[in-house]
Parts: sequence; structure tokens; C-alpha cells
Amino acid sequence: MAHFDEGDGMRTRSCTGARHSAIMPDGTILVPTLDGLVEIDPDRMITNQQPPPVVIHQFLWDDQIIDLAKSAVLEPGNHRFLFGYSGLSFKAPEKVKFRFRLIGYDEDWIEASGDRRAIYTNLPFGKYTFQVIAANNDGVWNEEGDVYSFTIIRPWWHTWWAYSLYGLALILSLAALVQTQKKRLLRNQEQIAKEKELEHAREIQQAYTELESAHQNLKSTQSQLIHSEKMASLGELTAGIAHEIQNPLNFVNNFSEVNAELIEEQIEELGKGNVDNAKSIANEIAGNEQKIIHHGKRADAIVKSMLQHSRSSSGEKELTDINALCDEYLRLAYHGMRARDKSFNAALKTDFDPQLPGVEVVSQDIGRVLLNIINNAFQAMQGVNNPVISISTKRRDEQIEIRITDNGPGIPDSIKDKIFQPFFTTKPTGQGTGLGLSLAYDIIKAHGGKC
Repeated sequence: MAHFDEGDGMRTRSCTGARHSAIMPDGTILVPTLDGLVEIDPDRMITNQQPPPVVIHQFLWDDQIIDLAKSAVLEPGNHRFLFGYSGLSFKAPEKVKFRFRLIGYDEDWIEASGDRRAIYTNLPFGKYTFQVIAANNDGVWNEEGDVYSFTIIRPWWHTWWAYSLYGLALILSLAALVQTQKKRLLRNQEQIAKEKELEHAREIQQAYTELESAHQNLKSTQSQLIHSEKMASLGELTAGIAHEIQNPLNFVNNFSEVNAELIEEQIEELGKGNVDNAKSIANEIAGNEQKIIHHGKRADAIVKSMLQHSRSSSGEKELTDINALCDEYLRLAYHGMRARDKSFNAALKTDFDPQLPGVEVVSQDIGRVLLNIINNAFQAMQGVNNPVISISTKRRDEQIEIRITDNGPGIPDSIKDKIFQPFFTTKPTGQGTGLGLSLAYDIIKAHGGKC
């Protein structure tokens, strides 16, 4: 709906009512106003198609003026951030409308008020970009608008060394508490016990030391087993990754060879003076270069995924596409299985919920869960006619369900309660640590889920 006023040729904004208007045979519209009759010819109306240019002309940090020519790095704290902006329209400047947002803070656009300012306070540390766009009197938007980026640095109490100091202080406090309690116990024993009781206490102390040493050895052994399980999963990934990375590398090599031949042809055409042919060849070379870049980035992403899986989890959650994660580990596990057993084949079926939102998870940990379960499924289907493995995702209220099924022999009811116990395995001796499903269970529980 368009609104017209004196700037558009109306005599006045006061009309006697739309029900008194009339449409003439030639299409013109007659509108009675308090200042006379107005004739409107729709065929002669011109829409303003020129979006207004937008500029951010002011940034105040508290009362300090920030230079807009460069990105600012600001101290954290309870500060006030004020942005001033403008938009130019020669036809109807008073009808220019604005929207703005602070990327990294606002979830959506904010309809601006008439004072052409945006104010924020007490922003947390991080990287931000302020963006403002504008529309002219006919609603044509300048979608690019103007942007300004700045950074609020991390406060010292959120740095790694600060957390290290907190941990050290806690350890020292606990150590002091333990020593105090131990000394108090020894004094009480010296006061109330005889020589025989003291000797018995020393024997108990010796037994406690040996037990603590055995406990530490057990913990060390458990850590080594967990590390071995992780390295085993990485080894199973290697063959799959090698297969996946071969495809983009083949593309890179092929297009590089084609470009080498095209460059020789281009040199010949330039030598003959055929500029148009040389330009056509140059366009082909440019297209091939884009394909080389695309497949090179794909290979780089595969390598980064492998490195991410191999290093220790930082424990930090990040927004993750669960559908893409499931699809990637399904393919990698399958190619890894094929590399170990050339005779193995299986049908891979996926049913991913397209409306699934991104989820905050530790992606390398969830990847290890998927890899363990999918590998178990492949091993269970060996010897099965027409093996099929299916993986599906579905959103259920505030949770996401990942379902992995196969047509193998299944798990006997008598051992279903034991499969998540550490060191429990149905595989022959030497072919499994019994920690794969136990680790998967712990990871899912740590994410607030259930198996």
C-alpha cells in the first residue's frame, strides 16, 4: 500500500473519503479533497527505483569518538556504544526508513526509530559488525548498506592463565587440607595409641601407599587403553579418508593438465594475432581454476577433519550440522571397511531431517561415537546376504535422535545390559578393547543425551 501527500502532488492530506472517489473510463482516478479535486493517472506514476546510499558517520564508545577508518579494538566492561548513520534521498528524504543489527549480538534486524542512532550497552567480549540498511519512499531497499566491525578483547579473568591460577589455587588448598587432616590424625594416634597400635598404624599407612600406587597404575593403564581405542578409530578412518581425498586430488591433477594444454594453445593463438580465440581460452582456463580451487578446498577440509579427529578434544562445544557429520562419518567408515576387506559391500541408506537445526556439540567426540557404532554395525554384517546399514536423524521436541540400524544378527537379550560396560566385548580375544561403546555412552551422557 502506497501513501501520498503534498510531496507527491496532493493538494492536501485531508480527503472526503474513498467512497466518493471515482475511476474514469480511461483509467484515471478522481479523488475529492478539502482543497479541490485531484486527478491520479496510474499510467504516469513513477516509482523511485533508486535505493538510498547509507553511511555510518559516527561511533561513540562512552564519550570517546572512534575512528571509522579502521576497525577498533576496545577494552571490556560496562560501556556504552552509540552508532550514528544517515541515508540520502533527494525525492523524499523524510520517508527514508532504516534497519540495523549488530552481528554477533542481535538475532534479527531492528526497525530504526526517527533519531537515526543505535545504542548498545554492556556488550560481552567478542567480534562484532554493525550493519545498517535503508529504503526510499517507495520501499526500495539498499540491501548492502554500510558496515563497521570492531572487537572487544577478552578480560583477563577469562584468559587461560587466569583459569590456570584458579586451578592451581584449588589444588594447593586441597593439598594443604589433606596435609592438615593427615597431621591431625597422626597426633591423635600418638596420644591415644600404644607402641603396638602405632606399629599397626604404620603398616596401614604402608598398605595405603601401595594401594594408592596400584590405583595410579590402574588409572594410567586405563588412560593408555582409551588412547589406544582413539588411535584405533583413527586408523580405521585413514583408509576412508584416503579414498575420499583421492577424488578431489584427481580433479586437481586433471584440470591442471588441461590448463597447461590450454595455456600452450593460448600462446599459439596470441602469436597468430587471434585475440578473440585467446580470450575464449582464457575464460576456459579461469573456469578450470575455479574447479581446482573448489576441489583443493574439499581436500583441505578432509585433512582438517582428520586432524580434528586425531587431536585431543578441547571440550568446547560448537554449532554443528548433525546431518553433515553423520553423512561424513558413514562414508569414511564404509571406505575404511572396504580398504580392510575388499570383498565387503553394503547398501548405505540415509534419511536426514532437512529441518534439523544446528546443535552445540563437541563435534570430534560425536564423530567418535558415530565411528564406533557404524564400525560395529559393519563388523556385525560380515557374512550377511545383502547387508544394509541405515542412519537417520529426527527432531523430537528439544532433542535430536540419531538412529543407526543394520540387518545383522542383532544383540542377544541376555547381554544387552552389559554392552556399555567398560571392557565388555563380544569380539574374539585381541580384536577389541571393550571400550568403544563405553566411551560412546560416556560422550552421549556428557552431552545430556541417552543411548
